Amino acid sequence: MDEGALEIAGVRWWLGPGGSPESLAPLLARLPAALGGEALALKRGRRKELYRWIGPAPGHDLLVKVSRYERGAGWLRSLRGSKARRELAIARGLAARGLATPLPLAAGELRRRGRLRACYLVVARLDGAVDLAALWRDAALAPRERRELASALGTLAQRLHAAGLHQPDFAPNNFLVLRAGAPELLPVDFERARLCRVLPRAARARMLATLGAHLAQASAAARWRFLRAYAGSGPGSARDWWRRVARAAPGVAAAEWKHLRRTSTRDGRSFCAVTWGGWRGWARRDPGLDALARANAGLAAGGPGRRAAGAKARAELLCWRGPDPGGPRARAAWAAAQLLWTRGRLAPEPLALVRGAGEARLWWRPEPGARSLAELAGQTAERAAALRAASVLLARLLGLGRVSPRGLSPGSLLLAPLPGGRFSAQLLDPEAFRPGTPAPGSPRRGARELLAAALS
Repeated sequence: MDEGALEIAGVRWWLGPGGSPESLAPLLARLPAALGGEALALKRGRRKELYRWIGPAPGHDLLVKVSRYERGAGWLRSLRGSKARRELAIARGLAARGLATPLPLAAGELRRRGRLRACYLVVARLDGAVDLAALWRDAALAPRERRELASALGTLAQRLHAAGLHQPDFAPNNFLVLRAGAPELLPVDFERARLCRVLPRAARARMLATLGAHLAQASAAARWRFLRAYAGSGPGSARDWWRRVARAAPGVAAAEWKHLRRTSTRDGRSFCAVTWGGWRGWARRDPGLDALARANAGLAAGGPGRRAAGAKARAELLCWRGPDPGGPRARAAWAAAQLLWTRGRLAPEPLALVRGAGEARLWWRPEPGARSLAELAGQTAERAAALRAASVLLARLLGLGRVSPRGLSPGSLLLAPLPGGRFSAQLLDPEAFRPGTPAPGSPRRGARELLAAALS
């Protein structure tokens, strides 16, 4: 047995700093039974589970992360070290470098004949802590608090990178916020991370671009405040990092698109396969299934980009139609629609995509009062603001990949009204955009040219 490890009911445990076998062994012995009964399941995935367990001793309010390696997990993966032990090692390394993080109480591995079957990470739950992703989405968050959060996050990101933390999933849900006075941020979830001696600038920029992708609705002022805190040496350095992050953004978007092509076309927590009459496809759970049910009840689809409404529909839906010569094309369009929705609502909310008879239909849920650019053709006062919003949308898209002029028309650009006579624009043709290497030149200039071509 490894030094410092103890075995309880077939599970080998490694204790965190300050943990003693005398105090933790009785708790860990009860853990397997608790996961099957009294522990509250917070999340359940294909191979991951998260539980909250209030232990028998006072003050034992715990979070237990479980990763399972059953069939299909792969022979080599089951022979390697576990995610739980990696998280424990990373947390110890960061603490040794002076970075505060919730230290795990213990990490456990269940092996049979040398193969890893499950691993467990036990962490004390922090009262009042919320993850940054949920806090940033809170509409009641005051502007001053957003500014403080952006600066605190930039400072912490710089310290983590200086400590050599390489974390591919550098996302806001991997930060906890303690809101007693000035916000204090704590990094968590290091199952895919590693510590390097020196973290290259390219890796830093990619991690920052990943963080920006998850905070796509953050304002330019918040992003600038974050980079000023990250750079720490004046506006010139912050502008340099702004350019580096912009160059890394298309690669991050392309990787996310490839990931969505896999995860959005299989049954899981967020998506599911559906059959709609003689059509087959995929839907987002709950909203997508509800949309297909209403469509099946008499919701008639019009041409590409036209509205489809029925007397029984609670909300208006849009239906995009496109040719479907094969499954890969439909998968690509469905994944592009999901990517645009998560990237700051660059498209309406995609609900379901179904295929049949050589055609694909994508059902969207638009914002209230949204109209296409074609419908605003005769309204001069609103059209100027709508064109500005469309140009901003195309510039953002060109910063992430390429936009095909063939997929653009006044009917494929949707405008949702905002206060003050402004609009937010969204793309209605998922095949018009492909993430990856952007076209050469300035995104703003390219957006003006694309918009002129769409209006001609």
